[in-house]
Amino acid sequence: NNRLISKTAKTHAMGGDNTDADVLVVGAGPTGLLAAVCLRLHGVERVRIVDALDTPSRWAKAVGLQPRSVEILRQIGGTVRDDLFDHGSLASRLVIADYDKEFEPLVRAEFHPNGETGKSSGILLNEQWHNEEVLTKRLRELGVKVERGKRVESYRDTGKFVKVALRCKGSEGGNKVETEERINARYVVGCDGAHSVTRKHLGIAFKGERFPRSYALVHAMVDDFPMDRQTIRIDLGRKGWIFTSPMADGSWIVVFDLSDEERAACSPDRPSLEDFHRLLSERGIGVDRKKIHSPQWQSYFNVHSRQAERYSVGRIFLCGDAAHIHSPLGGQGMNMGLQDAHNLAWKLALVVRGEAGESLLDSYDSERHSVDRDVLALVETMHANVTKRDPAYVLVRNNAMRAISSVQFIVEAIALPTLGQTAYSYRFSKLSVESWGRVPFPRHPLKRRSQNLLRVFGRRIKAGDRVPDFDLNLIDISGHTLDGEFRAVQREEKQTSLHRWDASGGKGFKVLIFDGLPTHKLKSDKDDTSAFAMSLLRASQGVITRAVVIPVDSDIYNKFGVHGQCLMLIRPDGYVGLRQEPLCINSTLSYLAETIKATQVRSHGIICATGQDPAAGIILSSLLCALGYVGYNAWMGIATASTYGIGAFLTGFGAITFREVRRDWK
Repeated sequence: NNRLISKTAKTHAMGGDNTDADVLVVGAGPTGLLAAVCLRLHGVERVRIVDALDTPSRWAKAVGLQPRSVEILRQIGGTVRDDLFDHGSLASRLVIADYDKEFEPLVRAEFHPNGETGKSSGILLNEQWHNEEVLTKRLRELGVKVERGKRVESYRDTGKFVKVALRCKGSEGGNKVETEERINARYVVGCDGAHSVTRKHLGIAFKGERFPRSYALVHAMVDDFPMDRQTIRIDLGRKGWIFTSPMADGSWIVVFDLSDEERAACSPDRPSLEDFHRLLSERGIGVDRKKIHSPQWQSYFNVHSRQAERYSVGRIFLCGDAAHIHSPLGGQGMNMGLQDAHNLAWKLALVVRGEAGESLLDSYDSERHSVDRDVLALVETMHANVTKRDPAYVLVRNNAMRAISSVQFIVEAIALPTLGQTAYSYRFSKLSVESWGRVPFPRHPLKRRSQNLLRVFGRRIKAGDRVPDFDLNLIDISGHTLDGEFRAVQREEKQTSLHRWDASGGKGFKVLIFDGLPTHKLKSDKDDTSAFAMSLLRASQGVITRAVVIPVDSDIYNKFGVHGQCLMLIRPDGYVGLRQEPLCINSTLSYLAETIKATQVRSHGIICATGQDPAAGIILSSLLCALGYVGYNAWMGIATASTYGIGAFLTGFGAITFREVRRDWK
């Protein structure tokens, strides 16, 4: 029988605040699943996740996990890392070529760790359904089951919690049954895709445009396919672009850019294998039709580039495709969603547990909206460039690609980190604070000047940057509670990596403390940084759960751009929240209380000056003015011996300054 029965189901057991969920996650794609996993890992007890589909989709959809996403997934525990790598394949190379010129390479980029330990040296290729299975398994281990066949009908934000009405599919006595369920959730995270009910309910504009072309996707087995299985390719030519990605099971995912004429010549509902063979042949890829078989997914699709006007209203938040969609070029979409979830989860958890004020949640919109906007702009530029078919434009574009890719620094230091999403930062965020105390001027004039120049021009890890991963020797100091009193315990020196150390220490804030190089020691420096770390852990009342002291013999100083004694407070999502020189417990506690809104910590009313120390600017401005005066007098022919004497003195002074600054930059 297919009779439809309607009835109302009771809500789950209520909590003491008349809610039956701390956080309700809507949508069980990769973004929603990661949000639920991270919320549980951060200590949120009552997490529920619902999805409108009765069963998970088995389409490949998004297939590439970028290095930053792999970093995140490696740190959520369980067997996630092994499950992903055992099933997937690692593409270690990206090639952009011209198929009209016998696939002459325009760009050839090799992924490699860049000195970072454990960094995914490539793009991990897995079908989206497999990523979902891995995250679902991890979520079950954490005590949460995905509730399927439950579609959101409406929301009502009361100011204290959100009333959610669900339409639930089921069966009773052989009949299809729909029941209505009502949930009171303190917060809702909408991860329900491009056609998000959550976004539409909130009335948030989804601004953007649809690109005029259509695209064909085929996921099938192709025997003896003339492409390398460790390479992701984008091939360009007069017929448009073609994207090729190998999969671990031996299959291939191929996407074609179609003109109106090509679309009309293809099968109406979905591209057939004959269409697939013809489109390959027209682009110079010769494959025997008989060797194309076992199709897994065939479809046409259109490309939109859109972003939600804002990512939150009241107690309801948007993540993933509900917040942004764009061209599949570059493989950024799913990865952006994962980072949305990772950014939001720790903030929600602190607020739900009563350990931070609700104003902390405002930073989710400001941080992720800005980064996602930059990614969308990049992808739109890429898409516009590769879809152009005008011969003159193509000639200029291809020559520009050759020139740019010939500069190794651009490829390795800019292009690949941007593609891998490790280059993006939150430096602009209100949560990113640089606290630099002024060095006494009469005693350390050169140090004072070089410190300021290093802050502005030096290559270093700044507040808001992702913390890179390196092997290092460290002195590990962790905190725990004994008899209701928070204590810090120093552990032995050991060899590990930053990310392994971070993942093993719970999900609170962590601290990196640098002893400082001997050449940059000051009288105000702490003699015992381990004792300082333990005092800081005690004073933070559990907000900071772990600290590490990095000895002076570590080469990590150069990689982080650290010279003097320095503290870096690492947020639970692996970004630097506070960079502080010199070390100051009260300043750190004030940052936690005033910026993070931590409720356990009392503000001491001071965060060391973050504005620019004027001393360096005054000295350098005076130097430039004096050199200009000498130069003008020499040019006018009125220079005297005293003028040249002043010039010689200033030149020597400038040389000393340059040597000091150059040492800092190194």
